[in-house]
Amino acid sequence: MIHLAPQTTALILIDLQNGVLGRKLEPLSAEELIERGKALAGMFRAAGALVVLVNVAPVAEDPPRRVDEPSPLPKILPEGFSDLAPGLLQPGDLIITKKSWGAFPPPRSTSNSEGAASARSCSEASPRNSASNPRRGRRGSSATNW
Repeated sequence: MIHLAPQTTALILIDLQNGVLGRKLEPLSAEELIERGKALAGMFRAAGALVVLVNVAPVAEDPPRRVDEPSPLPKILPEGFSDLAPGLLQPGDLIITKKSWGAFPPPRSTSNSEGAASARSCSEASPRNSASNPRRGRRGSSATNW
């Protein structure tokens, strides 16, 4: 079991939004990802840790990125594309909206999530890129030092 200090720890849930969850996902379904996200967020909230929800509202003109599974965006995104999965957001959670698919900028710059976490004195984060790349959330360690 991992022991983290809740006052300096954040759970980061990435891309659990309608526009991503509406696609065919593997190896977990959208419903499974949402339930796991809600369960994790509930545990972190109960412990008094920060929950950060990251969604994306991409600009159609962004240059194509190298991704596991290319998915061209329509010129006009469907209504509700960036809306978080129902029931995921709770009072006290922090929302960060990306303007491109990449979750974090190159290491030299300070990302929005890094700035938000440091503003709340978070030194540990547990990022989960669960919807757009479920495999990425299982690689490496479960906590990241900021």
